[in-house]
Amino acid sequence: MEKNESILPELRGKMTDKRLQKATEKENEMELWSRLQRFLEVVNGAIPQEKLVEHPIVKGVHYLPISHMEMALDELFFGEWSTHDFKWNMISNEIVASIELTVTHPITKKEITRTGANAIQIMVDAIPDNLKRDMTKQEMNQWAIDITRKKPGALSNGGFSKLKAECFKNACLSIGKYFGRDVNREFTADDYIGTIQHPDAAKDKLRRIISDILRENQDIEFVQQIATECNTAEQEGADTIEFYKSIIKKITPDGATNN
Repeated sequence: MEKNESILPELRGKMTDKRLQKATEKENEMELWSRLQRFLEVVNGAIPQEKLVEHPIVKGVHYLPISHMEMALDELFFGEWSTHDFKWNMISNEIVASIELTVTHPITKKEITRTGANAIQIMVDAIPDNLKRDMTKQEMNQWAIDITRKKPGALSNGGFSKLKAECFKNACLSIGKYFGRDVNREFTADDYIGTIQHPDAAKDKLRRIISDILRENQDIEFVQQIATECNTAEQEGADTIEFYKSIIKKITPDGATNN
């Protein structure tokens, strides 16, 4: 990013220690922001098509294997991740569950927790043909949710462990696109990525607008007054985005900020 262009630099004078410290803090903040943005670009990077697996039953639907998610967590968070608080509850013939996934951000070192949830149906024995012919739809539904007719090994043969894995995968989806967030989605947020500006970048843009407007103004006294207001605001740390917008309204005939 290019360095800020000062508004009428001849009025600024020598930079004080306080302002030098503030400038250094801004540079450090911008560097941190830049590193965070680069990390987000990786987390929201596109998934190579060869990583996706076609669903064996649902035509046209793809999914990301759990092994990719685990390896991505190891790679992006350097193994600093864990799952905890796996909870489940039975509702009729279904088991609903949730799990907490916690990762440690590699830059900020702060923990981030995502919740994943899913459900499985407990499979029951099929209705015998000789009974099914005389049953109403309501009676067949009652049969389907009768847990006493549960198939042997319906949960022990991978059913319950699969539920935990699906909860884990659901939590991973919320981390970013590289974990399969937008797979099978009709609408995605591709246009949104990278549109958020750092506050300092937004202020730089407003400063340039002010400078451009003042260069066209022939009232030297008025120009000096505005420049002094801006310099004072910067020295006192009051140079917010709203402050610069108010300056633009003051110096623009129609009061438009174009922002």
